[in-house]
Amino acid sequence: MTDNKQNTEKHAQIKKEFLELKAQLNTLSKEKEEFYRKLRSITDKIKSRNQKIKILKDERDSFTKKVKELKAERNKVHGQVKGEASKFRGSSKPEERKSYERKSYGRREKKPLNAEGIKKEIARLDETIETSVMNFNKEKELKKRIKELKAQLLTLQEVAVKKEETIANRGELNALRKKAEEFHKQVQVQAQESQDRHEQISALIEEIKALREEEKPNSQKYLELKAKFEELKPKVEALQDKLKGVEKELGIKKEMAFKVKIKAKTAEVKEKMKKGKKLSTEDILAFQATKD
Repeated sequence: MTDNKQNTEKHAQIKKEFLELKAQLNTLSKEKEEFYRKLRSITDKIKSRNQKIKILKDERDSFTKKVKELKAERNKVHGQVKGEASKFRGSSKPEERKSYERKSYGRREKKPLNAEGIKKEIARLDETIETSVMNFNKEKELKKRIKELKAQLLTLQEVAVKKEETIANRGELNALRKKAEEFHKQVQVQAQESQDRHEQISALIEEIKALREEEKPNSQKYLELKAKFEELKPKVEALQDKLKGVEKELGIKKEMAFKVKIKAKTAEVKEKMKKGKKLSTEDILAFQATKD
């Protein structure tokens, strides 16, 4: 077997082995990249959910802080409501009205006079004392009556003041109760918003757990394929270098054989030309090759 034939067979064997390993390497590369894309997709999903969780936590903490602030305001107003309720109860005691009614009944009145009526009665009695002639006892009796009426007027005025205070206190109390109720509603709204964010966070955490479980086998498979790829890659590269060396060696020898062949053919053509023989197309091409 000639060296050229041996080199050709060697080249064919190496090329076959190279192509087989190259095909395996390409398959591993595709599979490895496929699992890498899966891992990247899972990683992106986890990252996206973590970003959402951060935003939701900030929102939840903001709502929770607002709830605390609103509760403090609500409790403060509740304290004011209790204080105003106490004032209201103190300014609307029914015994004060009864006390006036008991004092306001005179010998002639069947029902208590109002403030204007009492003033008129006092004026009438004063005029009677000043313009009428009467004995000492009668005058004394009228002055006593005037004194009683003035006391009734003072009591009535005090009751009127208390009534005004009661009305004012009732209005203030109602306003405070309304304000406390508004704070309470705001607390409920903010608390619900906080709870909604908490539930969304919990759901996202569960999704991340599921993605982590999905990530494990894909990561393991990717690492296995990567290890095989890294192990096979230098073998393929070594065979490729070896194949190039054999191909280079074969090319040199082929070129040398071609030159020897051309040289022999050229000598043959020259001999024919000397003898005046007819040249074939092959002879002409071989002769031109030597000139090139």
